[in-house]
Amino acid sequence: MIGRPWSYGALAVLGGLVLAESLFLPWYSLDVTIAGTKVGSSRSAWQTMALMDVLLFVTALTAVAGGVILALRGELAVVVFAAGGVGVLMSLAGLIDLPEPGLAAMSGDTATVGRLAGPFVALAASTGIAFAGLGSILRPWSPRPGSRRPRRGSRPRARAGSY
Repeated sequence: MIGRPWSYGALAVLGGLVLAESLFLPWYSLDVTIAGTKVGSSRSAWQTMALMDVLLFVTALTAVAGGVILALRGELAVVVFAAGGVGVLMSLAGLIDLPEPGLAAMSGDTATVGRLAGPFVALAASTGIAFAGLGSILRPWSPRPGSRRPRRGSRPRARAGSY
């Protein structure tokens, strides 16, 4: 059930793990036709990207670590939300900006690049991470019974006669 304190953390951890896994899925396809013969291959994020794959992996690790702390202590919701937002932006960049085929095609030959499942999975996982962070930020938080920590958003009130 979403809304319980640990559930947002669990969602962030799950999203981080799925985001890390998406880097190993095929992101792009390369279809080449040379002299009437069609050849196709697929590439993962690790095989295609120079820096964005490392940044997405760091984002996934941040989501997992932040999600664990969020589930256990109810802290770092802003970090989880920021990691999800960064992941969404980078996943969208991977969807929009296709790599160049890197092949010189002769007349009559074609080389096309297409999208596969990887960037869509990364976008869904990043959206889940951002949702977990935002949901935790917006939910009212209260400490466990018997805890000495104050409620989120509560401030000590001034007593009469004190400055």
